[in-house]
Amino acid sequence: MNSVLSKIGRALFGFLSSLKLAVIVILSLAAVLAVGTFYESLYDTDTAKHYVYGTWWFTAILGVLGLNVLFAALSRWPWKRHHIGFLVTHLGILILLAGSLLTLIEGYEGQMILAEGETGKKMTIKEAQLFFYDVDLGKLEQKPAEFRFDPPDPRRPWATRVLGDVEARVDDFIPNAAEDIRVEADNPLDNPALEIKISGSRTTMQEWVFAREFERQRLNLGPATVAYLELPDLAAFRRLLKEPEAFAGPALWLEGAWIPVKPNLNQPLKTRAGTLTLKNYLSNAAVDPNGLRSVDSERVNPALTLTLETPTGGERHTVFAKFPMLPTVHGEVNSKLRPRLYDFPPDWNASDNALVLARLENGEHYYALKSGGAWREISPLALDKPVGTGWMDFEFSVVQDTPRARIEKVYRKVSVPKGKEGPPSAVRLALANAQASREFWLGRGESRDVDLGPRRLKVAYGLKSKPVGFELRLDDFRMGTYEGTKDPASYESQVTLIDREAQVQDSRLIAMNQPLEHGKYKLFQASYQLNPGGPDYSVLAVAYDPGIFLKYLGSIVMCTGIALMFWFKPMFVQKRIAARKAQASSATAGLSPEIPMEKTP
Repeated sequence: MNSVLSKIGRALFGFLSSLKLAVIVILSLAAVLAVGTFYESLYDTDTAKHYVYGTWWFTAILGVLGLNVLFAALSRWPWKRHHIGFLVTHLGILILLAGSLLTLIEGYEGQMILAEGETGKKMTIKEAQLFFYDVDLGKLEQKPAEFRFDPPDPRRPWATRVLGDVEARVDDFIPNAAEDIRVEADNPLDNPALEIKISGSRTTMQEWVFAREFERQRLNLGPATVAYLELPDLAAFRRLLKEPEAFAGPALWLEGAWIPVKPNLNQPLKTRAGTLTLKNYLSNAAVDPNGLRSVDSERVNPALTLTLETPTGGERHTVFAKFPMLPTVHGEVNSKLRPRLYDFPPDWNASDNALVLARLENGEHYYALKSGGAWREISPLALDKPVGTGWMDFEFSVVQDTPRARIEKVYRKVSVPKGKEGPPSAVRLALANAQASREFWLGRGESRDVDLGPRRLKVAYGLKSKPVGFELRLDDFRMGTYEGTKDPASYESQVTLIDREAQVQDSRLIAMNQPLEHGKYKLFQASYQLNPGGPDYSVLAVAYDPGIFLKYLGSIVMCTGIALMFWFKPMFVQKRIAARKAQASSATAGLSPEIPMEKTP
């Protein structure tokens, strides 16, 4: 039995240390790397990682290569002095392989996108997740939702239970999804919308435009722009066209007074009602425990706080452009003041060809056309009545008027050329508990409020984030160009690194070929986004590579071993040549014929 095991052990040792296995493994690795390079060039790095570099069998190939190198070194036992270079080289290969495997298993990378003046604490990893938040309980759960390589469908949905009793199911997935909308007329709140048709001899366009959904308040439609605005009366519409620069942005309507907001912030104004002060304008207002705040600079939910001093006392109001029906006054329930905030697109008048549709407070509709930079007369708007625009042979008409519109987002698949970045993905999500069920599409980067009976949930579909353990503030982004052109030659980010635990606050520069290293992370300047109307954005790649030290060390040891082999080789070659000469001389002396001596007579 022992002899059988001994034979098996010797045979296994011989196979693992053989040159034949080395040739097989190296050829296999070369073929696999060629396939991985093909996937990466044809698709992207993530696809290559999923199908090649991140697989168990690729790790197994590297493991077998490491075993072959180890047993090849052991096969030289007992080691002699002339084996030193050979052994050091093999040791370097083993260290290098160990570092590569450690990076493959434990390493990860992501992005940190910062606007100038913004501070970031987390990196975003390209792994999609679904987030489920119970508003009343304050409980958050998140589930991995990376469906690119194993998409669910109605026959094989992805399903899980979240927040105790909520069943979540994804039964459709679009990897590159273009957003469309479906408009329903069942909104419990006012939300005016018009479906506009612009047609000419060569093309026809049909789109919805909204008065209070600000991302769709102004649209670029082929030959012209279309804007849908709410206004108090016809006189306000005439003044808007007469003084367009004064009403690009928020404006307050107060007892017949038309007041642009931004030029008059924190300046006491005399009105018929008293002394008015516009205190604070918020482009995207949200309520938190500390009061009203602006979530970001996007024009999503504009709000304005104001005070009015009258002979009988003071009043404090908060007005919302999207929700004019809400009470505005605080602390004075008998106030008769009814301020109204209107928020116009900043560029509503920028185009030489334009159509402005106006909904007055009494529900009537009017329109004004602009062609060649000049506005025409204001006219009443009639449903399904084509009107010549003056833009070549185009006409416009209103197909539908929906005062209480509700937007339902839908998505369609977009074909993206191989190797190009397309729009983000979307999932069809169904939620259900004992009281109710809901089904809807959700695009990556979006969130949605969902009511399941008495349960109030917020659902989001986004990318996984990971804290980096320090803060990074983007102080300035700079882009250099080639002389005489606008082509970028270099770009760099001046940042402030804040590590409260290590008590570090330093100004650092991240540039091309000049990364920032802190803790276990290395940050590279990856890309940028210039924003002429606001702050510029810097895109930083954040990488954690736990095997990098071993990879550097292995490379140095391997190069040292190769140098030692070249250094020792002439020495041992000369010794062998000398030994062979000596052996040849000895052999020659031993085989020489004996010369007989002549006898002396």
